[in-house]
Amino acid sequence: MSDYRLLGKRFVRAMRLRYLSALGLLGVLAIFNYAGMASAIRGHRVDAEIVNISGRQRMLSQRIISAATMLVHGPPAQRSSARTEILEAAGSLLESQAILSNLAPATFHASSREAAPPLADAVRAFVARARALAELSDAHLSEGVGGGLAEQQAAAAQLLVRLDGAVGAYQAIADQRVAELGREHLSALLTTLVVLGALGLAVFRPMSQRVQHDVDRLVGLTAQTEVQANAIGRAYQELQKEAADRRNAQDALRETTARFRSLFNNSLAGLGRFELMGGTPIEANARLASMFGYPDAAAFVSGFTFAGHHTDPGFLIRLLDELEEDGDIRSFETRLNRLDGTEFWVRASLRIAADRGYFECVMIDITDWKTAEETLRLLAAAVVQSAESIFITSTDGAIQYVNPAFEQITGYSWAEVAGRTPRVLSSSKHDDAFFAELWQTITSGRVWTGRVINKAKDGTLLEEEETISPIRGEGGKISHFVAVKHNVTREVRLEAELQTARKLEAIGRLAGGVAHDFNNFLTIIMGVAALLAESIAGDDPRQAHVQEIQQAARMASNLVRQLLTFARRQVVETEVLDLNEVVDSVLAVLERVLTGGISVVKHLSSDLARVKADRAHVEQVILNLAVNAKDALPNGGTISITTANVHWGTTLRENGTSGLPDRDSVLLAVSDTGIGMDRATMSRIFEPFFTTKAPGHGTGLGLSTVYGIVKQLGGDIEVDSTLAEGTSFRVYLPCAAPREVAPARAGVASGGEGRATRKARILVVEDQDGLRNLVATVLKVEGYDVIAAESAEQALPLAGHHIGAIDLVLTDVIMPGVSGPELVAQLAARDASPRVLYMSGYTGDLDLATSTSAVGPYELLQKPFTPEELLDRVAAVLGATSTRDSTETAPS
Repeated sequence: MSDYRLLGKRFVRAMRLRYLSALGLLGVLAIFNYAGMASAIRGHRVDAEIVNISGRQRMLSQRIISAATMLVHGPPAQRSSARTEILEAAGSLLESQAILSNLAPATFHASSREAAPPLADAVRAFVARARALAELSDAHLSEGVGGGLAEQQAAAAQLLVRLDGAVGAYQAIADQRVAELGREHLSALLTTLVVLGALGLAVFRPMSQRVQHDVDRLVGLTAQTEVQANAIGRAYQELQKEAADRRNAQDALRETTARFRSLFNNSLAGLGRFELMGGTPIEANARLASMFGYPDAAAFVSGFTFAGHHTDPGFLIRLLDELEEDGDIRSFETRLNRLDGTEFWVRASLRIAADRGYFECVMIDITDWKTAEETLRLLAAAVVQSAESIFITSTDGAIQYVNPAFEQITGYSWAEVAGRTPRVLSSSKHDDAFFAELWQTITSGRVWTGRVINKAKDGTLLEEEETISPIRGEGGKISHFVAVKHNVTREVRLEAELQTARKLEAIGRLAGGVAHDFNNFLTIIMGVAALLAESIAGDDPRQAHVQEIQQAARMASNLVRQLLTFARRQVVETEVLDLNEVVDSVLAVLERVLTGGISVVKHLSSDLARVKADRAHVEQVILNLAVNAKDALPNGGTISITTANVHWGTTLRENGTSGLPDRDSVLLAVSDTGIGMDRATMSRIFEPFFTTKAPGHGTGLGLSTVYGIVKQLGGDIEVDSTLAEGTSFRVYLPCAAPREVAPARAGVASGGEGRATRKARILVVEDQDGLRNLVATVLKVEGYDVIAAESAEQALPLAGHHIGAIDLVLTDVIMPGVSGPELVAQLAARDASPRVLYMSGYTGDLDLATSTSAVGPYELLQKPFTPEELLDRVAAVLGATSTRDSTETAPS
C-alpha cells in the first residue's frame, strides 16, 4: 500500500506541474477532461467499495464458521445463541452480496464482471448451508452430526479464495486504471493547459484538490482493504488450526470411546444400564451376564428381571425410592439368585440418570469374600471360645493378642501382657539353651512343639504342651508367631498317679500270688513248731530253737499281712465306726511315744459321719501316718489331725482327684511341719519297700500298707508336700449308709472254752499236702472224726457217703479246679447244710459273701494260724447256733 501512496503523490505532483505548464491548452478541453476524470474516479470508488464489501464478507464467513462449530460441539446451553449468530451473520452476508450485486455492472472492469456471478452463487450456497445447519435439532446434533461442519469449512475456504482473488483483481484494476488515467489524459492535460491558460488555473485548483482528495481516499481504502485482507488471512489460518484441533479432538474422542468401551466390556466388575421403570436391562457387559448365569450380555439384556433373581419382589422399588431421595450413588450388599437357583452375594452401586430415564449399576460378586468373612468370624470365635490358651506375638516376641483362656489359665489379663514377651510366664525350669533352640526353630519357619513348664500370675506352675507356628504374610515373609498351649498339669499328675497305681497293682498281684502259698508254708511251720513245743520238755535246750522258729514265723506272717494289705487282697472284717473315737484311741497310745518337742493338734468335726471299715485297718492307717509324720520332725514340730465331712466331686476334683463317683465322704487328714519331700520322692512313697530312712530303721511298707487299706475300703488318698515346709496326707473314706450298724458275731468262743464235747465229723479240703496233714492231725488228736480230701472233686464223693452226718466243712478258698465256695454250694444242693469254716490268707478276686450267701452262714480262719487258733475256731463254729449271721466280707 505504500507504493500506492507514493504513486498517488507522484501523480499529483506531475499533474500540478503539467497542468500549470499547459494551463492554456487545458482550457479548451477542460469540459471534456473533467467528464472523463469524473468517470474514472467513479470507477475507482466502485472498486474500493467492492474491496470493502469483500472484506466484510470474509469477516461474516468467519463468524458463521465459529458459530457453527459452537453449535455442533459446544454445550447445549450455548446452542441457541450459536443459531442466532449463524442466522444474523447469514443475513448480513446476503445483504452485502446484494449491495455488491446492485453496484452498476457497467462500471466493473471486465475481470470484475467475470468474477461477480460465481462469487454471488458461492455466497448464496454458503448462506443456505449455514441456515440449514442452524435449523438442525438438538437430537440430531447429539447424534454427532459433524459432517456439515466440514462441508461449511470447505465452502468457506472456497469463498475466501474467491474473495481473495476478487480483491487482488480489484487492486490490479485500480493500479491499471491509475496508469491508464495518466496516459489517456497526458495529452489532454497539455492541451487543457494551453486552452485554459489563465482561466484553467482558477478552474483547476478546486479540481486538483478534488483529485487529491479522491486519490487520498483511494489510497485509504486500499490500505483498509489490505488490513482487512490480512485479518481475514489470519482468521482463516486460525480457522484452519481450529478445524485441525477439532479433528484431533474427534480422533481422541473416538480413541477414548473405544478405550472405555473395551474397559466396559472387559471389566472384572459387572456393569449395566437399566430402565427406571421396571428395571429392564438396556446394556450390560459380559461379567454382569456371567455373574447371573447368562451365557452372554445379549441373553442377559433380553431375559433378566430383578424379580426373577431376588427373593424379595419389592427390593428394587424400595431401592430406587431411596436412591431418588438421595440423588447420588448408593452402595449396598444383597443376596441374589443365579439362573440355576444358587445364591450369591453382591456389592452394588447405583446411579440414577433421571433426565435420561435409566440408572447405572456396578456389581461385584463378593460370595467368596462373604465365605471368607464367615470363616474368619468362625475362626475368631473359635480362638476366643477355645479352651486352649492362645497368644500371638510379633517377630520380635512382643505379645499382641491373648484369648480369654490364656487370661483364665495364667491369671494375666491382655492389658498386663500386651507388648511384653512370653518370658513373663517363665518358671526358671528351662535353661537358655532350651529357649535358644525354640527361637531358632520358629524363626527358620518351622513349627516348634514341646512341653513347657510356665508359671501363672499367682506362682502356680503350669505344665503345658505348646505348639508355636510362624504366620507368613505377603511374599511368604514371617510376620507373626502364634502359640497354642494345652494345660496338661492335671493330666501329668493323673498320669503319674496312674503309673504309680499300675506299678502298685502289679506289685500287689505279685504279692497276692506269693502270699497264697507262703501262708500255707507259714501255717505248716507254725503248726509243726507248736507240736514240737508240746512234745519237748520245758527245760529242754531245744525249746529255745522252737521258739525262734515260732517268732520268725510270726514275723513272716506279719510281713505277708502287710503285703496283702497293700495289695488289697487280705480279708477284712468291717463295722460301722466313729472315726473321731478311733483317732482318740490311737492318739492315747501315740502320745507316750511322740516326744522330743512334738505336739499334736486335733481338729475333729463334731457332726462327723460314720464310716464302714475294719477297725484294725483304720487304726493302722492313723498309726502309720502319725509315725511317718513323727519321723519327718527330727527337731520337733506340730502334727495336725483333722476330720471333716466333704463331698466328692467339688473341691476334690479341682485338686486333681479322679476315679471315684460323686458322694459324701469323711476326710482324715494328717499333716506335719517337717522336712517335706521333693517331687521325685513323692512319686514313690507308696511303693513297697521304698524308704528314705537309714538301713535297719524301716521296712518301707508303712505308706504302702496305708495305700492298700484305703483303696480296699473304697477310698482315696492325696498327698501335698513342700521341702522345708511340711507334708499333708488326706484320706477320703466313704460314709456308711444311714442307720447301718455292725452286728456282733454270736457263739464265738476262745481259749478252749466251748470246744465240742462230742465226737464231730469234719470234712477237711486242702490242696497243700503238708497243711492238710497238719490240720487233720491236730483235729484227730483233739478227738474229731476227720475226712480229708485234697480237692473239691475228691471231697464230693466222700461227702456223698456221709450225707447229713458231716458237722463241719473246713475248706481252703482258693484251690485248683473247683473252689471252696463252689464246693459248699454243691453240697448245699444235695440237701446237706453243714456249718462252714473257710481257711485262707488270700481270697484273690473271690467274694465270699456273694459266693456263699445263698447257702447259709460261714466263718473264716485266716492263715497262717497255730493249732491252738484252729481248735478254738472249730469249737466256736460247732458250738454256735445255726441261725447266726456272718459278719465277714471279702475285699472289694
